[in-house]
Order: sequence, then C-alpha cells, then structure tokens
Amino acid sequence: MKKILSTYLLLFAAIIGSSQDVHFSQIGNAPLLLNPALAGVGHNMRAIANYRTQWNSVAQPFTTTAASLDVLANGNQRNKQGHLAFGINFYNDKAGTEQVSTTNINASIAYHAHIDNSNTVSFALSPGFGQRSLEGATGRWASQYNGSAYDGLIASGENLGRNKFGFFDVGAGVVFTSEAWQKSLASTSQKYFRTGLAVHHLTRPNYSFSEAGEDQLALRFSFFANGMFDLEGTKVAFLPGIYYSRQRSASEIMLGSDVRYTLAEGSRITGKVKESHVLFGLYYRLNDAIIAKVGIEYYNYAFGFSYDINASNLSATAQSTSAMELFLRYRIPEGGNSRRP
Repeated sequence: MKKILSTYLLLFAAIIGSSQDVHFSQIGNAPLLLNPALAGVGHNMRAIANYRTQWNSVAQPFTTTAASLDVLANGNQRNKQGHLAFGINFYNDKAGTEQVSTTNINASIAYHAHIDNSNTVSFALSPGFGQRSLEGATGRWASQYNGSAYDGLIASGENLGRNKFGFFDVGAGVVFTSEAWQKSLASTSQKYFRTGLAVHHLTRPNYSFSEAGEDQLALRFSFFANGMFDLEGTKVAFLPGIYYSRQRSASEIMLGSDVRYTLAEGSRITGKVKESHVLFGLYYRLNDAIIAKVGIEYYNYAFGFSYDINASNLSATAQSTSAMELFLRYRIPEGGNSRRP
C-alpha cells in the first residue's frame, strides 16, 4: 500500500507538480549544468559523461544521463586581456513508471577576462532547446484508487492534451577564479579558489503537458564556492565545496569536501610516469542525504562513484537509500600536460 501511494505521488510530482530541475550529487563534475561560465576554466578541452539513478526502492527509478564537451577557442595563444571558450551540454531525465522524459541541449559561450596572472572573471550565456515527453500510454492516478487497490476500470478524469512538446531556453553565469602555482622539477603544487553565480531558464518556458494549462518553468538561481589546497610537505590535498540552488520555494544546500592523495607525481621531463591520485569525499545535502564519494585520476582521465544515503523523511519508505552516480572525465589541462589545474 505504501509503495502504491509513493508511486502515485512521484508520478504526480513528475507530471504536474512544481517544475524543478534535475540535480547531481557530484555537481562539480557536471560543470555546465552548474554554471555555463565554467566552460574552458582551467583546461584546453574537457569531456564528461554522467549517470544517476534515484529512488530504486520506491518505484520505477528516476534516471538521469548527461554529457558535456567544452574547449578554449584560443587557449594556446592566450592574450593579456582574456580568451573565449565554448561548450555544449546534453542531459536526459526519465521519471517514474510512465517515463516522463526531459531532454535538454544547451550551448555555452564564455569569455574569460584576466584581471592579472592569478585572477580571472568569466561570463557566459547558454542558449538551448528542450523537449518533454510522456512515453507511457496511460497513467495510474490517485482518482483510480477504489479504497483498497488500483482499479483501471475507474476513469481517471485526466486529460493531458499533449504527450510531447519542445521549448527554447537561456541561462547565464559569472565565475571568479583565483589560483596560485608553485613548480619545481619534482612536483607541481596548486591552490585555487573559485566561486560563481548563475541564473537558468530566463525565457520561463511552459512546462505543462496540458494544452489548456500553463506551468512556466521557474527561474533557478545557483551559487557555488569551491577550491583546493595542498598540505605542504605531504601528498594530501583538500577540495572543499559548497553549492546552493533555489527554484521557486524549493532550495538545496550541499557542502563537504574531497580528500585527494597523490599516488604518483608525473614526470616533468621524460613523461614516462603519469600523475595519479585517489580521492575520497563526504558531503551533506541539507535535510536530504549524506553523500559518500570515491574517485581516481590517472593522467588526463578521471572516474568517480558516489552513493546517497537518504537522511530525509522518505528514508523509511526508501529503505535508507536514494541514489547512485557515476562520472567519467577526459581533460587536456590549460597549457598542456605540463600544467594541471
């Protein structure tokens, strides 16, 4: 009974509830979803793939797949004033038994203005196109509950009107980066601080499946601050971060840190030894979940896994689990492999 009611509630929220964006627990590894001005920050080229599955034990899992690619347009001829960067980001989110599907493709057009050798301010616009579809032929609605079970013979009274539609969307962002480098023949040490603000859905597209109704997608505001600092004389570095977003009355705060341990320093002369790290992290999403993370970096590649432990009121129904995420990244650092932000 509890599982049936949960299924109704989740499907109802997916179709006609307060329209909200998808999120990743490893949002730092979905950078163009976080802020379009992160395109081209700290690298010449970066490609990332993400996968998230959520609420497996409540109903049909919610799954999100994303991929992004961003490049510097003039990274090898960076002038004193700044440089351009471009990116493209794709994501698809499928929710519930009836497979309410949302697909977005957005471009990022960014300009990085150099204040000095250590500090940069980045600006970006992110135009794109989205599509929503309802793939199931019929739904199961609360109005079809006969008091003890679902009864498909009872008319739902629902008339969605359309099961597929598209929309135009635009976002914008600004990011400030400050970094410091210490180089020697044996190693490279880096400290950086990065913070940004973004606003998404400036066009406020209609998100409703009903032809008669209108459910404008609300503006989403996001803020983040993260960084990295090495413990001098050790192989350990900390990467703390805080992420905040707000859309209508819904808000989310996530904070925590990764700890990175260097397994091998890359050879700066011969290049035979590739730089490698292992990472462990712990984050807390306020009133929602504890997020445990593990990852590995080797040369230009990185792989990460995270697991959400539900800490919300849904934990009893969800059997104390909520989501699993994976990401895979390939990156060519800014300035080539001699420099690794």
